[in-house]
Amino acid sequence: MQSFKQFPEGSKYIYGLNFFNPVNETLFDVGDGLAQAVLEAHAAYHAIGKSLHSFEIGNEVNAWPGGRRRPESWTLQDYVNQWNDYAKAISKNLTGSDSLQLFQGCAFVAPRNVASSTAWNVANAQAEGMRSDMAKTVADHEYMGANCHYSGKGPTIETTIFDRTNVLSRIWYHDYLGNKTAKSGIPYVIGETNSIGCQGAANISDVMAAAVWAVDYVLYLSSLRVDRVFFHTGTRYAYRSWLPVSFNDTAPRVFPIYYAALFNARVFAGGHKQTEVLVNGTDFSAYAVYGSSKLESIVAVNMVMWNSTFEQQKRPYTALELPSGWESARVSRLTSPGVEIASDITLAGQSVNEAGVIVGDKKVEEPIGSQTEVAMKLHLFFHVGVALLPFQVGAANSAPRVNAKHGVTYQGVERNGIEVFLGIPYGQDTGGSNRFKPPKPRVPAPGSDVKATSYGPSCPQALGPWVPPIALGNITEVSEDCLNLNVARPRNTDAKARLPVLLYIHGGSFWAGNNHDPTILPDGMILESVKNALPVIHVAMNYRLGFFGFAQSEALQSEGSENAGLRDQRLAIEWVRDNIEQFGGDPKKITIFGQSSGGLAVGMQIMAYGASKPVPFQQAICQSQALEPGITGNFTIDAMQALVDYVGCNTTKVHSKETVACLRKLDTQTLLDASLATYQSDIAHNIGDIWLPVIDNDFLPAAPSTLIREGRFANVTTMIGWCQDDVTFFTDSAIKTADDTRKFISSYVPDMTSANVDSLLALYPVSDFEADATATLSSEFFRAARIFRDILMTCQPIWYGQHIAKAGNDVYLYEWNQTILEPIIEQLTGASGWGPIHTSEFAYIFGNLSHYDINGYPFHPNPADYQLAVRGSRSWSTFASKGRLDLDGHNTFKGFKPAFVHGQDPYIFVAGGPSEGLSAVDGRDAKAAVRAQKLKERWLLLFAILQTVLAAKPSPGCGKTTTFGSGNHTTIVNQKQRWYLVKVPDNYDKSHPYRLVFTFHGLSDSGATVANGQKNYLPYYGLPPLANDDIGAIFVSPTGLNAGWANTNGEDIAFVDEMVKAVEENLCIDQNLRFSTGFSYGGAISYAIACARAKQFRAVAVLSGGLLSGCSGGKDPVPYYAQHGVGDPLLSVSVGRQMRDTFVKNNNCTAQSPPEPRTGDGTMVKTKYQGCAAGYPVTWITFDGSHIQTPVLKGATQTFAATETWEFFSQFK
Repeated sequence: MQSFKQFPEGSKYIYGLNFFNPVNETLFDVGDGLAQAVLEAHAAYHAIGKSLHSFEIGNEVNAWPGGRRRPESWTLQDYVNQWNDYAKAISKNLTGSDSLQLFQGCAFVAPRNVASSTAWNVANAQAEGMRSDMAKTVADHEYMGANCHYSGKGPTIETTIFDRTNVLSRIWYHDYLGNKTAKSGIPYVIGETNSIGCQGAANISDVMAAAVWAVDYVLYLSSLRVDRVFFHTGTRYAYRSWLPVSFNDTAPRVFPIYYAALFNARVFAGGHKQTEVLVNGTDFSAYAVYGSSKLESIVAVNMVMWNSTFEQQKRPYTALELPSGWESARVSRLTSPGVEIASDITLAGQSVNEAGVIVGDKKVEEPIGSQTEVAMKLHLFFHVGVALLPFQVGAANSAPRVNAKHGVTYQGVERNGIEVFLGIPYGQDTGGSNRFKPPKPRVPAPGSDVKATSYGPSCPQALGPWVPPIALGNITEVSEDCLNLNVARPRNTDAKARLPVLLYIHGGSFWAGNNHDPTILPDGMILESVKNALPVIHVAMNYRLGFFGFAQSEALQSEGSENAGLRDQRLAIEWVRDNIEQFGGDPKKITIFGQSSGGLAVGMQIMAYGASKPVPFQQAICQSQALEPGITGNFTIDAMQALVDYVGCNTTKVHSKETVACLRKLDTQTLLDASLATYQSDIAHNIGDIWLPVIDNDFLPAAPSTLIREGRFANVTTMIGWCQDDVTFFTDSAIKTADDTRKFISSYVPDMTSANVDSLLALYPVSDFEADATATLSSEFFRAARIFRDILMTCQPIWYGQHIAKAGNDVYLYEWNQTILEPIIEQLTGASGWGPIHTSEFAYIFGNLSHYDINGYPFHPNPADYQLAVRGSRSWSTFASKGRLDLDGHNTFKGFKPAFVHGQDPYIFVAGGPSEGLSAVDGRDAKAAVRAQKLKERWLLLFAILQTVLAAKPSPGCGKTTTFGSGNHTTIVNQKQRWYLVKVPDNYDKSHPYRLVFTFHGLSDSGATVANGQKNYLPYYGLPPLANDDIGAIFVSPTGLNAGWANTNGEDIAFVDEMVKAVEENLCIDQNLRFSTGFSYGGAISYAIACARAKQFRAVAVLSGGLLSGCSGGKDPVPYYAQHGVGDPLLSVSVGRQMRDTFVKNNNCTAQSPPEPRTGDGTMVKTKYQGCAAGYPVTWITFDGSHIQTPVLKGATQTFAATETWEFFSQFK
């Protein structure tokens, strides 16, 4: 109660009293609950004194049946009866009378039913007998939307607070009920309200839009039968108004909605006011405010989405004609640079500091003549029509400078009408001891002047010029200190412009490339964006390549140092998020885009960390690649082995810490030379894409296909596309026969069965393809190239895009169908008919046609090319700005709509060429050029074929001929010989990755007991017959020391590691699909595996287990299945619950106390926990029984254990 004394004098309080008794958790008990309420009321009444406005009895009881607020069976009459009982008892305790008028009634949330006489609303509560002589006020609660349990995008500004139709439809009910209750003389109030329910929504409740909405909302309510409005707030909520002290690392500050309260206080200051609605539009409103029957002020509110790009163009406006006698009126304005930001807000030129003090000089404006114009690009109180220019005019050709945080300045240069800041370091040197490790941010010293006037070094790669036309650059300097980026922006960009950002990740097979190749310079793109009145900022990064960026080994994985190149990219994206605002960019409008391996990198960034961490970008574009089948193959580990052997660091195995230490000691040039010497680029080596991302159980926590299927990716608007003849330049031009085609495709996807290759070739008949005019390139060549393209560039991206769209995001698909590169290739090869090849879109989207005018090469652009350069470039920048490409009034791709809004079959936009426009893949809406590609049927077949290839992570034993098979095997662990049995399928295929399933025995048993199905065991717990699917399984049944699994000093976990290693080096295992199960002591060791090896095992099943083998680690999520008998006399079910709850917490599931069967009823209860992180389910089964491996339910003849375990395991593929 002492806290009430901390508030300013004159504060009034409404004290809430719920029916629930928190002391003994009695639900709605009239005895204990009432007694507790009387005690609380008594203390509050005497502590607050005259500052007490009322007691609110019950809170939102209409919305929570069966919860902590009211019984599920309660009717409105039940509520009214109990409200009266509470009010009378409290009144009598305080004054001796049972008629004290000191209570607030109802407090119902969102009363929508006003037609039924039994519905929960204030009018019906009064009709049911609520004591009017004790009700000081009656209240309802209201919000403009909710942010409670959204799995998709959730609420937006446009669909909630800036949708006046939505807002006014909600207000209507309160106007109706206010008029109803007015007859009783009891004031009707909105007792709790704010922008978005469930404590608000970030980027809605905490930005300028919320302030604009709050002004309009309060003013409109003030014109109705609503006596007061109470805004819900709190320091930890998104809709808080003021944070006077630091909280959760957020410094003290005033939030935008505080300005709305300040604004409304000024409007209604000086006594009772009356409000009249003058204009009530969908995005504009105006009000007249009267005091003492005299018009005192006019308020105009603009609710059009806007930001201050300050484009110079005609704007619509609304003119309000002032009445005569108002010539001396003064105009105050509530405004900011944009509705989606939370800073730079002013009211009459003033702002409020973190202490709640108004600072700055007050600025009022005079009306223009007899009217004031309200510019539709500005939100305001009352505003003269002032047009703001997009860029401040500076001295001609002066060096651009940016004032950043901590006194740091960046000096750039002007080039071609834009400003560029080059070679800005974002990460520390990656050489020496930092080699392979995650990058460390580079932060300039406070007050330093960073000269960003020349490009930084490229990351280590081959020196020399590239051969046109794929790239045009010349690599002249490389260094491991290469983590730098370039920022390019329109000339004279203001620091507060908040322009959208296009952040580019270059391609080059993760083997070569940099951030300033002439083909990807952004000058033309930026200039076109300015002409299009939607200016953008462009950023391009360097990141580690090849061996330096994508080295793989178990030792590197254990220290979190795999995928270094992807981690570099992430750090660069985060640098942009944290720093681009000082350059005039908007950190909340970042679109990452990339081409080829850069497009693959974008695809990986979308699924980074399984979307378990905040995503530092809002949109993505994948050009000519989004996924890569080779990620789950052995290309990179084979390349790693070759390099380690070449430099002599192979004194130990490639995966060891000693090997990593050896590699870190060598100089950059030695390693680069070795990398170049061991590099292979034929089709059997993935056409040179051999240094690839890896599933590291961190940045990529699972196979990309698994992450996609499980929805573990960022919810971002995405564009994905390819060129019509994307890979002809990489297809073997010597292909002449059907056998050549078969060999080419089989070499590219070696895991594809012969039957699948037959099916694929049948779907691509050679008759669908024609040889080139010179007959240099055969029809079989074009057949192979199209299959190759569809495998790499179309099938996987369409599937990826389909899943992103299913998650509630807009996804756009395109096919680029125009090029200026073909004459160059014809000169280089002597052949024609190559079509729009890889990188064909660069000349257009970057606006760099002239960059291809190279001495010695043909350059023949036509008017259609120059026109496409305008449309293409503006479409990319418009996408960055608006999240769409077809925008009226802008020269972009017309009709480019989301791909999956028409049903399951995607729509694809053909960009350029004679048939530009949106096309279905087949049917009446398909363009002939698209229909001829037979994308639908080919996509479906390829998708089915590639599912296993995409998902699997083959072990080193894949492809090996081995004598390691079914039967007994031994190994030495801690100088002790250990035994285990292996069961390999009779039809074992050495090229097919299988599941690996460990089955552990209970106390006093052995691996043979489980394998042979002795005692009460089924063979391998009955799982082999269930594993006879398209993946299959290899089973391992080990024997514990002393017939148990004590796991002393972790020796049994070490045994598991050795078994995994031995099996996977000899047999073909999918390393993403390792499982463990066991009964009793076997369940205990499976639990220990879940704790210690969560990143190595896909799931575990604990059968009547106990805490007998320890839990080293136990912090990471892993799919967890457990079953336990409620009558277990050896290992109590309470221990099983405790073990289960470890992974309920780790897997981020919603905690609960699930029901369990009663002893003697012969049943089981199965609970699938809700709210778990995607891909990490928890299933808990309790059964009426004791300590047994094969429990059988009443009326059943077989145990449920095997089928339930396998149902849980088999969901992971």
